Amino acid sequence: MATQPELIMGTAQLTTDYGITRPSNSSSSSDEALELLRTAHDLGIRTLDTAPAYGDAESRIGECTEQFTIHTKLESGRDELESLSDTLARLNVREVDLLYVHDVGAFERDPYKTVGRLEQCLSHGANAVAVSIYTPEQMEIALTIESVSAIQFPLNVLDRRFSRGLLDRAKCNGYRCIARSAFLQGVLLSSAEDLRPEVSHLKDAVKAFRSVAKELEVSPLTAALGWVTSHAEIDGVIVGISTMSELREVHAAWLEASSLSADAVQEMEGRVPQPDGIDPRTWGSRG
Repeated sequence: MATQPELIMGTAQLTTDYGITRPSNSSSSSDEALELLRTAHDLGIRTLDTAPAYGDAESRIGECTEQFTIHTKLESGRDELESLSDTLARLNVREVDLLYVHDVGAFERDPYKTVGRLEQCLSHGANAVAVSIYTPEQMEIALTIESVSAIQFPLNVLDRRFSRGLLDRAKCNGYRCIARSAFLQGVLLSSAEDLRPEVSHLKDAVKAFRSVAKELEVSPLTAALGWVTSHAEIDGVIVGISTMSELREVHAAWLEASSLSADAVQEMEGRVPQPDGIDPRTWGSRG
């Protein structure tokens, strides 16, 4: 069996409300955020995905005494070196492992110029340049840029646009492949009847997924993680966590997901449809 990818803790929910299924005012207090980070470290999580846009997440990470590998972004509209300098100060570190191009619009308009602006950060505290994308077409562009070291993209049992063939190309060419949105912003962990109007078009697909998970005798959490981690090309999976109970549930499911069989993965792929409208950027227009 292939080696399981790394579990990366996403911090968008650490101090802000994020996700279509997350209630408002669900973010952690400063003390709770620090305790969450310490417990994550105790459980073996060593990498955090963050950004200046995630509220006070960078500052909370900087206050934590445990050491993490950091993946982050730059502030939109600011000088790259100044933004990185402020980020390093907030994080209380000398370097970050990955620095992402986060403005996918700018990346599409002029990918080489956009990546080139980040390249100047490589000698000022960024170990590598990465790109966070939404579509296979954007991945195709990223695969033409040698200075890009890692590509982050959405991947879940409903969103299978990034074919194993495309991922294999990325892996064979030396790119680190990092998946996000394993739960489709919590949609896969909600009952079909409780879905908000913006995602009601996913109801039948969610029903099918939860039905297969029940037959496999695993939780939707384990099934969703198991499907993503079955991709041998994946180096890491970002999972956003905001509470201690979420952290412990995700960690337990992560361990269980590694035992999900290839037959179980194929069962999900065969019975769960790939619906339209799986890009969260379009959900606001569906209310």
